[in-house]
Formats: sequence, structure tokens, C-alpha cells
Amino acid sequence: MKRTNKILWIFFLLAGSCFYFLHGVAHAEESSLLDNINTIRQAPYAYGLTLGLSQDQLSGCGLTESASFEIYNMDESLNVMAFQMNEAAMSDESDQEDQIPAFSTVTEVGGIFEFSNFISMDTAGKIFVDNLFKKEIESGNFQYILSSEYTQVGVSVLAGTTHGYPNTWFFSLCFDAESSVNDAVLLTLVNQLRADAWGVVSANILSNNFSGEIDPVLGRVLLKKRPPLFLDPTLSEISSIAVQTGEETGAVSEDDEIPSYDGTLLPEIGGIVQLQGSNSSEKKINRIFGTILEDTLPHLETIPGILNDDAQDIGIATMTSESLDDSVSIRFNLNTGIPSLTAAQDDVNRVYGVLYVDQDKNGYYSPGEEVCSRNISVWVKDAEAENYVQTQTITTDYAGRFLLSLPSKKRYRFSCTVQNADADTQSFDLYKYLYKDVFLSFALPISQE
Repeated sequence: MKRTNKILWIFFLLAGSCFYFLHGVAHAEESSLLDNINTIRQAPYAYGLTLGLSQDQLSGCGLTESASFEIYNMDESLNVMAFQMNEAAMSDESDQEDQIPAFSTVTEVGGIFEFSNFISMDTAGKIFVDNLFKKEIESGNFQYILSSEYTQVGVSVLAGTTHGYPNTWFFSLCFDAESSVNDAVLLTLVNQLRADAWGVVSANILSNNFSGEIDPVLGRVLLKKRPPLFLDPTLSEISSIAVQTGEETGAVSEDDEIPSYDGTLLPEIGGIVQLQGSNSSEKKINRIFGTILEDTLPHLETIPGILNDDAQDIGIATMTSESLDDSVSIRFNLNTGIPSLTAAQDDVNRVYGVLYVDQDKNGYYSPGEEVCSRNISVWVKDAEAENYVQTQTITTDYAGRFLLSLPSKKRYRFSCTVQNADADTQSFDLYKYLYKDVFLSFALPISQE
């Protein structure tokens, strides 16, 4: 047995050393683990059944037989982050938590599996992935294996030793979603402004985030309530090109190939904001939105596209760069447009909703207050019916949003069930009669977060 352990120890040393020098290359271990995850993502319901989970368990968390998720792409920079996480976890120092790098732009998860006898990486990796999968099913929180929002992942698999066990596998995954989260949160703030501009601006004045004065012309603009905007891929690409050119106004050079938008482009908003010593996503988005309120709304020579009555589409892009003096520079660009073919239909309305906990008690959603991966059931009542009937369940995304297209001219109930500290369940409901596209702000009590 001693000889076997010695051979295994040499093997693990070699495995760790090879990865240390070649971590920039996706190794077979990392690729194999990612392939397994992507296989699960393409048929998660069937995979759950192979793990002994019941059909009721799977359907109860919103997973159907036809459910499928886009595969993850491996990202080199995220591989390095995952490797550094594993290195920190392998350290014998007591202050491991301080050694683990802080990656504010990604979600990371890891696992350490110790065995008294030999076990292959494939077997250990299956245990790691299966545990994550089961936790997501049990909690209904699709944040790793079954996330519908992340597109890139970094993977690290290292062999080592812990607590005297020579056969230990270290796993780390890093998921990238910075740009998509920032864009989604900023869009929610814009749609909240369109739905209740006067209230949002007034709340910002009271909280000293907005220093402008509301003149009569601005007041008339703010009093109107407007339907929500929805991301358009073409406009998002235009905004992305704009922030990369370095032009504050969002202008692009003649050398850039600008995609053609099938509709009318409206006045855009672009600029640069500076932050000193902060990598908080919430602070970044608050600063961008505060800049929009302060620099755009008080100067209404032309009504900005984000407050245009007929706008339906929007493109958003942000780009963050850090300097040696610990300052952060953020370029942003918002393009809005009126599509040639309207997305709205007489018999269908779109819902842009956000589920949040009003931590600052200002009556409005603020970045960082969103409640992610929470199920919301949708109930409908026809004009002749006496009771509401449940039609579907939707899970809030990484930005606390729920996006729906529903039949028009019906009454709906949106219900979220939560547990309090005593494990008692309580349902919170939001009622709405739909006759046009609408922004829904669904606030939960602070104690129910």
C-alpha cells in the first residue's frame, strides 16, 4: 500500500506541475469536465432521471423534458482565474480565504474531493458535477450547471493532497457574465425610468443622486408613462462598436462596418464615467445611470431616445478599464430605435419584470437589490371566468428579471412563494390587466429576501 501511495503521489506532483507551466492551454482533464457539463446542458431532464431524481422533482423546479441550454465555451482568462482558485485552495496556510483572488466580474464555484484509495479524475469529476446538478434541482437555483445566462467558463482540475490524503482532486469553475449583467441592470433602470420618470427622478433628488432642477418642459416629459424597451442584437452591436472606438458621443469612424438597423435610430446617449478605487458593479451602474439623469435630462434640446414614446428597441454596451492609480474608467453607450415592423401585436403583450427587495427603502429598484433564480408563477383569468388559472412558471434571471409574452386584454396574477426564517411559506402577488407592453416592478419585503 505504501508503494502504491508513493507512486500516486509522484503522479499528482507531475500533474500539478504540468498544469502550472501550461495552464494557458486547455488540457484533456479540463476539456473532459466541460464536455460532460455541456452534455448535461443539452438534455438535463434525462440526465436527472439517471441520477435517481423523480419526474416531480425535475418538473417542480421548472425543468421540462424538452429543456435545453446553450453549451458553454471555454475562456482562457477564466481558466487562469480557476487555476488560481485551485492553487489557493491547495495552500496549507490557515488564511486561505485571504489568498483566494477576488474576481468581482465572475461567479465561481469549486470542490475538493478526498479519497483514501485511488479514484480517477473522471469519477471524481462526475461526483463534483452531479453534486452541483442535484443542488440546483433541489434549490431551483440554476446558477452553475444549468445557468441560462452565462456563456463562458473557465475550468481547472488539479491533483494534490489534503489532511494526509494523497488522492485529492481540486475542481474550480469560473463563469463570466459581467457585460450581460451590467447591460441587463442598466436596461432595468432605463425601463423603470420610462414607466415612472417623475417618481424615479424625484427619488434620486431626495437621495442626493441628482442635482438638476425640474423645469416645466422637463416636468411634462417626466409625467408621461412609456412601455419598456427590449434589447435588440443589431443596436447592441452598434453600441459595442461605439464604446470600443473611444468616442464619448458614441460616434464611430468611417472605417468601422456598422450593421444596418431595420428601423429609425433615435438620439443616443454615450459618455465616460470615472470611479476611484471601486470594482463594485452596483457602483458602476449607479454612476452611469446617475450621469444619464444629471447630464441628459436637464438639457432637453431633444428628447433622448430612452424617453421617446415610440421607441421599442435598445442597444447597450459598457466597457471598463482600470489604471495603475486604482481608478476605473467606464465607457457606455445606449442606442434606441423604432423598428420598421413593430414587435407589438394586438393579441400579445410583452412583459419586462424585475423581482427585487427594496433594501434602501426608496420605493424603486436599485442595482444589487435583484432577486435571482426565483420562480414566479403566472396565473390568468379570462373575462368570463371567476378564478385565476396557472399557465406557466418562469425563473428570474441573473439580473432578477422575468421576460414574457402573454395574450392581451386579460387579467394576470404574478405570484412568488418564499420561505421566512421559520421555514413557513408565504405567497406574494402582483396583479395586472394587460393591454400593452408593460414594465412590472415586483418588490418583496426585506425580511423575505
